Amino acid sequence: MEGLRVNSVYGFSSYFRGFYKGPLWKNDSLKCSLFLCSIKFICCCCCQVPLKFVARPQRKVASSVPSGYVMECDVTGQPKPNITWLLNGKQFTGTSRISIKPNRLVFSIIYGGDIGVYQCIADNGREMVQSSAVLITAGMCARTTSCSL
Repeated sequence: MEGLRVNSVYGFSSYFRGFYKGPLWKNDSLKCSLFLCSIKFICCCCCQVPLKFVARPQRKVASSVPSGYVMECDVTGQPKPNITWLLNGKQFTGTSRISIKPNRLVFSIIYGGDIGVYQCIADNGREMVQSSAVLITAGMCARTTSCSL
C-alpha cells in the first residue's frame, strides 16, 4: 500500500495518527511526502532512500612488486550511511600503511600480511548492506586454478 503512515504529530494528540494517501513525490526509489492536514498545518516527513552501492570493493591480486592500492566502497542513501570495514570478519580500523578515508581503504603498499577478505558494511540505522572483496598475492594465485585476473 502506498501512502504515509503517521504515528504521531509533535504537540498534538493521537487524533492525527493514521495512514494518509496524498500527493507523494516519487523519484525512482525516493519517497517523500508533504501534505496539508485538516487544521491547516503542514506535516513534513523525512525522506528515506534505500541504500545503494555506487562503488563496491573489488578483488585484488597483488603483484610481487610492492605497490599501493585503493579499495572503494561508496554507498548512497538517506539517511546517509556510516561505513565500517571488516578484515576476515573482525572490525578493521586501519594500520600505519592502510588508512581509512571516507568510502575507501588506501593501501600505501601491500604486504603478504594484508591478504584476506575485506568487507564494507554500510548502515544508516534503518537498513544495512554489505559487500566484500578478497585481497590475495600473485604467489597464492599461482598455487590455485580458481584465480583469474
